Amino acid sequence: MTDTASERYTQHGLRPLVNFLQQARTHYLEQYRSFIENHRMAGNAGEPEVLLEAEDAALFDGLLVADYLITDADPRVVRFEPSRMLSFKPITVTITGMDIVIERLRWDDVVVLSDVALPSKADLQVWFEDWTTPREGEDEHREALANVLHSFRFEDGQFRIDFGSAPPKAIIDLFLLLNESGAKSVRLV
Repeated sequence: MTDTASERYTQHGLRPLVNFLQQARTHYLEQYRSFIENHRMAGNAGEPEVLLEAEDAALFDGLLVADYLITDADPRVVRFEPSRMLSFKPITVTITGMDIVIERLRWDDVVVLSDVALPSKADLQVWFEDWTTPREGEDEHREALANVLHSFRFEDGQFRIDFGSAPPKAIIDLFLLLNESGAKSVRLV
């Protein structure tokens, strides 16, 4: 598919962006909650969303949040792979003078490109710590999730992020950080 301006749906303002991101998160979390429940029903003792240190230099601070950590005699991390992806035509949303083009959005594998150099690790540290710290969520009628991102990697001049159970505000905050760094165009591919 070619990506020309005439083939994109364009909106302005934060509300359409938040609504779209919330839809993508809900689509992902429905499958993630089933994944957790299936492990529990199968008798796999463990916990979802456990913060771990990993020996992976591309991971921010060498940290990741495991999708599910089996804690039996053979402890191991089980990665969640959603079976259904949200389908949509590319969209452009403009906020604070910055165009955000969303060509692809898989909540557990968001690739972020920017028209300026991506912020340094020091500039991202507060954002990363904030979004890997568990927080209360809105879904109190369901099992509580930590509302955290699961991983953040630097790869080839781009970010690759597993937003896990983090709310849309995590992505919005990243966009605002990119905007503060001078970005006028950000793409999710």
